[in-house]
Amino acid sequence: MKAIESQRESGLEQVKEDFSTTWRRGGSLSRVQLNDLWHYVMDFEEIVSAHPFWPTWKKIDCVEVGFRILSDSFDRILLIYGELQASAEFSDIVNHDRIEREALNAIFQFSYAAYSLVDAYRGLRGELSRASQDAFDAFRTEMFSDQALAQFVQGLRNGISHQYIPRASSAFMVRFGVHRRVSSKIYFDSAALLREMKWNSAAREFVKRSDSVDIVPALKNYYSAAAALHRGYLSRSGLIFDGGFLEISRCYTARKTFEGIANLRLVLHQIEKQIVFPYDHLRRYFTEDEVARILSLPAFSQEQVDYMIELRDPLGLMPDHDRKKLYNLFAKPD
Repeated sequence: MKAIESQRESGLEQVKEDFSTTWRRGGSLSRVQLNDLWHYVMDFEEIVSAHPFWPTWKKIDCVEVGFRILSDSFDRILLIYGELQASAEFSDIVNHDRIEREALNAIFQFSYAAYSLVDAYRGLRGELSRASQDAFDAFRTEMFSDQALAQFVQGLRNGISHQYIPRASSAFMVRFGVHRRVSSKIYFDSAALLREMKWNSAAREFVKRSDSVDIVPALKNYYSAAAALHRGYLSRSGLIFDGGFLEISRCYTARKTFEGIANLRLVLHQIEKQIVFPYDHLRRYFTEDEVARILSLPAFSQEQVDYMIELRDPLGLMPDHDRKKLYNLFAKPD
């Protein structure tokens, strides 16, 4: 066992040195080199971390995780608001105490996620060139045109954490006419926020806009700005045009492809002695749109199988013997 482990460690060091040499020279991994990742998939990050772009990639990953958390937090707020609206509309019986308690919890989570995401962007910005920083700053300012709102959300986290826990109130109104109409809201009392919490001038201006801060529209506007920034930050900063971004993306795509090939081999082994009509199972492995495109190609053809493979193996890493097994599986029955 020790000899096998020693041999494996020696092979891993050779792969790391080979990859590092290629990257130091500004090159890109060949298909043969990418296939070496297959044998060391458990050491994937250790290998790929040798790329000079890796620190920037990890900062990008922090932004991506931060945005997912923000999205989850906003979804939670919408669910709570939806329960308030539905209860008011269909039963007139609303558990205000529970809704307000859950709303406050969700609002705090959202504000904390927003703060963490800003911090993640700050860390990523430090990896950029001066020109890319300027481009990113201009885009961020464009997306967050309402700086008063942005400062309010940032200040909310600090205020709730260190100064004052505000009450999230809920209310609804029913209007009768030809149709019964219900409107509802979750809100903070502006006077209490101004009295109990410290704000910078921009955030204070936002709170003063009304007697109450209607939370759902406010956080919706903030989330919309954050989503717009997230959609464009990689291109506006030029990061997706960096060769390092492309190279590490290729490595991750290769790893996912290898996992798919391993699963495919397992499936093919399981059905080896069975009579299987593969078209019955397309929707287990492809989306509806992908299935529609697959079925637009000639049935039982290598062209159709090649397209299926390309959908899951864009780098062309599947060995010929695995491809041939799929050709045979999708061959026209006698």
